[in-house]
Order: sequence, then structure tokens, then C-alpha cells
Amino acid sequence: MNILFVTLFALETNTSVTKSNYGVIKGLVDLGHNITLLEPEIDQGLSYYDNSFELNGITIERIKNENIGQQIATYSSQATGINKKILSVARTIYGKCRIFDRTKALLSEAKNFSGFDKYYDIVISTSDPKTSHLFVKELIQCGLKYGKWIQHWGDPLAGDISKNNIYPNFYVENIERRIIESADKVVYVSPFTLDAQKKRYSKEINKLSFVPLPCDECESNDVEHAWSEQLNIVYLGDYSSHIRDIIPLYTACSKMDFVSLTIAGNTDVVLDKMNNIRVYPRVPQAKAKELENQADVIVSIGNLSGNQIPGKLYYSASGNKHIIVAIDGDNKAEMKRYLDSFNRFICCENTVESLTVALKTVKDMPESKYETPKRLLPVNIAREIIS
Repeated sequence: MNILFVTLFALETNTSVTKSNYGVIKGLVDLGHNITLLEPEIDQGLSYYDNSFELNGITIERIKNENIGQQIATYSSQATGINKKILSVARTIYGKCRIFDRTKALLSEAKNFSGFDKYYDIVISTSDPKTSHLFVKELIQCGLKYGKWIQHWGDPLAGDISKNNIYPNFYVENIERRIIESADKVVYVSPFTLDAQKKRYSKEINKLSFVPLPCDECESNDVEHAWSEQLNIVYLGDYSSHIRDIIPLYTACSKMDFVSLTIAGNTDVVLDKMNNIRVYPRVPQAKAKELENQADVIVSIGNLSGNQIPGKLYYSASGNKHIIVAIDGDNKAEMKRYLDSFNRFICCENTVESLTVALKTVKDMPESKYETPKRLLPVNIAREIIS
């Protein structure tokens, strides 16, 4: 089949959704489909630029991305003193007065897509950003010929816990409903998000579904470490204080001399470096892979509220590392039952006491061999999405 895959975050952007998109596209290619990837142009000089992902056998088309944020960036470089304070306040106000991010400015480029003379059996739009779905709506209005439109959602729009705009939920829900109504199939990456969306949009229930994120495929699942010395632990991912709580992990590791912890991600939390704890901001994908390869244990922390499952634990499910999932927020019991069903993760609560027990348990484990959950293989995830 001919499949058009649309995302308004370029695949060279170092984000969690990039890993998800890469896995889904790889699965579609492995199934033998012809893939056209439609994504924005990206400045290779950006700090988050990362071209470590390799995809062969697909056609890539770029959306012009010349002027997004250019005026703000220019003004920021010239602003000094009181102007910077005014600019900061203006940005805060602007952020609260918008529902979609600045990629919405790309929608005007839909008319310039070169594929209007082709027919696509399936169109897949993937978020975040949620404007990817709006872009496909624009393509359809401009004459896109297609058979089936599948929307692949990370966080929902109205139920996104990171949402900080001023609009009431009923208004945002109305916008989200109109987006969902346009699709033939809507896929969520958490079963708990699916349940919440079925209640919120009951008239669209027949088109809503759940498919987990794909894992990163690797050759070996053998854990060869004997834990004779320090246990090397890594947490990779953002951890804003209103989304997830890093403090229990930080505190637990600070009290254990057999542990060496590395944390890397964007945050508003100030963590002091210690002899056995290293703290970095978000790092490029190559550096993240290096840190992960050096680790014995990967830690994933659940959100404080909402229904989403951190993508990191899916991506690492095929690797040769122990994975500790610190469960937090809503639906703890249901979340543990769901994760335990994969027979791959070590689940605990996101408390100092529970994390301490989990880390000590891992230290005392013999060498292990994990089986990659077959459902999480990219080819199986892709097959489930387009079915």
C-alpha cells in the first residue's frame, strides 16, 4: 500500500515522539509498504538536531519552515534589561492564550504539497505536535486523495496534563472532537487514555483504539552484569515538577553507596550533584544512547496525574537492561497489572521506600535474560495500527 506519514516534528528532532515515529515507520517498511514521510525542514544548527536515525526505502518530503518563531528569536537576541522582562511576560501570556504550539504556522504550507496527483491508501498523522492532525485536514481540503485517515495520538488535547492555556475544558474538547470526527481511526498509546477518551467522546467510540508504542529492536536481551560493584542507573527524560516527581529516585539513590545515578532531561527542579549522582540537561540522542549503554538499570517514572505511560519503558523493552518503572499518579493498581502483563518490567511505587527495595532487589539478582514482548516489535505495532 501507499502510505503518507505526516508529522510536524522532523525526525531529526530529539524527542520521545521521534522514537515512536521511527519505530512505526520502520514497522511499515518491514511490512513492505511504500512510505512517504512528510515532515518540516529543520535547521541543522539547532541544539536538539539529531540525525542518528536511519530510514531506508522511504520517500521524504519537507514542509518549508523558514519563518516560524524568527521574529521572536530576533527580538530576543536584541532585547536587554527591562525589554527581556517584558518579553518573558509576553511569552507567558501568549502561551496561555493558545491551544496549539507554533507549528500551527506550518498549516499554510499544505497547499504546496507535491503529492496531490497521487493516491494514498492510508494517511497517518501523528502527535505530538497535535497540529500534525490539523495539517492533514488542510491537505484534504486542498485535494488530497486517500482511502483511510488514521490519527495516532500521544497525549490527548483536552486531557493533556501539561496543558496550561486559559481555555475551559468544554471549549478544548469541542476542538478535539472536531479533529477526531474527521478521522477513520484514532489510535491512543495508553489503554487508560483510551478509556478516558471513550467516556469523553462516546459518539466516536467505534473509531477509538489502543496500540502501545514500539520497542527499539536490538540483538541481545542478555543481562551480563554480576552486580559485584556499583549499580549504574540512568533516568533519561524531562521531569518538570508538575508532570513527574524525580525526588524519590534522587533521594533513594543518595542514600545508597552501591548506586551510581545519571539523570538527563529538561526540568524546573534544582538537583544538587553528589558523589554518586550526575545531573545533565537534555542531551542529544547519541549521548543519551551512550549513557544508556553504560547503565545497568533504566528507570522510568510515571506522571503525577493523567493516563499516559512514559514512552521510555516501551522503547527499552527489547534491550539488555533491567527496567524499573516507578508508578505514580492515577490508576496505580491498574497500571501495575497492565505493565506486569508484559513480564518485562520491575514495577514499584514512586516513593523512596519502594524504590529502595526495587534497587536492592535488582542488585541481588543473578544474571538474567529477558524476552522481548512480541506485541511491541515495530512490525507488529505497525500492523495493528493500520488494521
